[in-house]
Amino acid sequence: GKVIIQTFNPQHFALKHVRNHDYKSFYAEEIAFRKDLRYPPFSRIINLRLSATNKETLLDQAKLLKDTAQKLCAEYGNKIEIIGPAESPLAKIKNRWRWQMLLKSENANTLHQLARRLMQTRGINSVRVTVDVDPENFM
Repeated sequence: GKVIIQTFNPQHFALKHVRNHDYKSFYAEEIAFRKDLRYPPFSRIINLRLSATNKETLLDQAKLLKDTAQKLCAEYGNKIEIIGPAESPLAKIKNRWRWQMLLKSENANTLHQLARRLMQTRGINSVRVTVDVDPENFM
């Protein structure tokens, strides 16, 4: 059969391996990349997705969540990396603005404890916070 792939990055290593039907080389390159960046399976990730109809309220909540996360991380010996918060790739869906913040650690228990504590102290009721453990995508 014939497959057509539309991409902004035709030189991406994954496409090179797809063209050659070489899944073993793809795996070797992908796993090395993940190890260098401490991505799963070498760590665990939680994506905290925030959404609200008011963008300013959302930004206030995102800042509060990050500040709280930074304070709590000190209690865990700073073994958790905080990435973001940042606007989601799809910034607005159904009239709701969307931002996200990633928490990354090699210790799943520490990560889950932090996420639970963040959800208890989250603050602004009009902002929805969704916890995605080991997300498959960041959209």
